This record gives sequence, C-alpha cells and structure tokens, in this order.
Amino acid sequence: MTRHTVMVLTQPYDFTSDLVIKRLYERGVDVVRFDSGWFPRDALLTARLECGVPEPLTSVMPTVGKSWELAQVASIWMRRPRDFVFDERLNAGAAEFARNEARAGLGGVLRSASSLWVNHPEKEVTACYKPLQLTLAARLGLSIPRTLITNDPGAARTFIETNRNGTIYKTLHVPFTKSGDGPDSLVFTSIISPDDIAALATIRYTPCLLQEWVPKAFELRATVINGRVFTAALRTNGTPAVDWRAAHGDLEYSGYVLPERVNDLLLRLVDELGLVFATADFVVTPDGDHVFLEVNPNGQWAWLEHETGLPLIDAMADCLAPFSAAGQDR
Repeated sequence: MTRHTVMVLTQPYDFTSDLVIKRLYERGVDVVRFDSGWFPRDALLTARLECGVPEPLTSVMPTVGKSWELAQVASIWMRRPRDFVFDERLNAGAAEFARNEARAGLGGVLRSASSLWVNHPEKEVTACYKPLQLTLAARLGLSIPRTLITNDPGAARTFIETNRNGTIYKTLHVPFTKSGDGPDSLVFTSIISPDDIAALATIRYTPCLLQEWVPKAFELRATVINGRVFTAALRTNGTPAVDWRAAHGDLEYSGYVLPERVNDLLLRLVDELGLVFATADFVVTPDGDHVFLEVNPNGQWAWLEHETGLPLIDAMADCLAPFSAAGQDR
C-alpha cells in the first residue's frame, strides 16, 4: 500500500500545527490529526501482529477527529500531544497502571511503523539533555560557553569568581516551575546576582547549570528541517537581553545566513542527535564569533515566518510529505 497520509500528534489547539496542516491540505495531502489525550477513554486501538507482516495491522477510531490505519501513514510529526485520559471511575493506582499500559500499547504500536518520525520519541528525549548537547557541540568544533553543572556550592562559587564576564544560570530541564495550585511559571535565563551568591548553599538540593556570560551583539534562532537551515537574527533595542524570551515584545527580526562552517557543524550536531527537526540558539559576539547555546528538539518556530518571511511552513510540509506536488518541485 502506498503511504500518503501525514499524522500530526498534537493537541486540539496548536497554532503551529494548524499552519502546516492547512498547507498540506492545499497540496492535496491526507492528514490525520490525533491527540493522545483522546486515548484510551475516547479512542479505540486495534493492532494485530502476524508472521510475515512487517508491521502491526493497526486501526484507531477516535470519537472525535479522524480514524486512521497505520499502514497508510508516511510520516509522524510528534508536535504537542497531551497526556492520556482515563475513565473517571479508575482510582489513582488503577489510573497509573492504565497509563503505563497505554504508553506501552499505543507507543509501542506507533514505534513499529515504517514511517518517518519528526522526531522519533527516544531521539527527542535523549537530545533534550543539555550536557549531552554541549559535549557533542564542543566535540564537533562549535564554540560553547564555559559551563559548569554542579550541586556543590564550593565548586559553584569558584566557577563564578573566575568568570570575568559574569555568570548566568539556566535550567537543565524544561524551564517551568510550579507554585502551589497556580499556573506554571517560566524560569528565564538570569545573571547571577550578589543575592544568588549569598544563597549558593541552596544548590545542594539539586544540580544547576552555570555558564560564563557571553557578550552579545545579537542572538540567532536557527531552525533545522530535514537538512535545511533557516536562521533569524533577534536584536533588541539598546542593551541585548539576558534571555530574549523575556524581551519578546522588544525584538527586531531579520533573516540571517550562518557562516558555512557553523551551518555545517549545526547540521552534523542535529544528525548525531538523531533528529529530523530542531531549533538552535546562538549568540553572535561583538567580535563576530558564533557561540552555540542549546538545541531544542521541539522548539517553537512558526512566528519566525511571520516576522522574517523564511519559508518554514513549506519546509515542514516538504519534510512531512515529500511526495506532494509542491515538495517534488522544490
């Protein structure tokens, strides 16, 4: 059977997915939008495994959305799926058991597909480890900030004292924290202050990531889609922000071409991480050096097309459906 269906694993409200799905529809591509939050309570999975059959004979029938068969799926874009949802009659222990079974069942079936993953779940999880990213980047030859990962207050103090340009703190994992029953708070990258130094003993509770501050002329957000790199320069009016996300309303955007060497090394880094898609952040110093900060295997990017005109939506559509007419002509 010829595979001409693109599966988008995401929640019902996802602006970035909407843009790509619209473009795929314009190309005449069959698209299935499926949210794991519908499973297992509101979707039926049937997968049959037999000798001589290369992958499970699988069908999924959700009560909302579109039914699909795995054999028709050419590519799977793991964009923003939600957690599983279970029958309210299950107690906490039963729900946890059901969650593990759902993850192994649906997750195992999807991983059995002979489809392109953007990105494969295991590759994405591994690529999120910032120490690994920085190690691979430095090994390949990209410039990185001087970095310390520690829960030793003494080591942290020595590191801070030896950084001539100052020191920043950033999270090792997702940059969100919970406070009681309120909404999640975003933890921005920040300069280590005298108050932070006075409270260094608190890092004994968990490791932190410290880096020497890199002087900025401006920053870059590079989006890698199936071997193609699209880069935007992000500039702030006046002094560059420590974390551009905190100055989002004060940014000016423009297209940018990475130096060939940096471009090639970024592609090698993304390839070594096993990714098809990624966003990467760089600092461009006043001397023109390009310093790699981090890579996000599921970073945001759609707003950059609006701001710069970079053809990111078409690039993602090409990646997910190279068999489409527009994909063949590009």
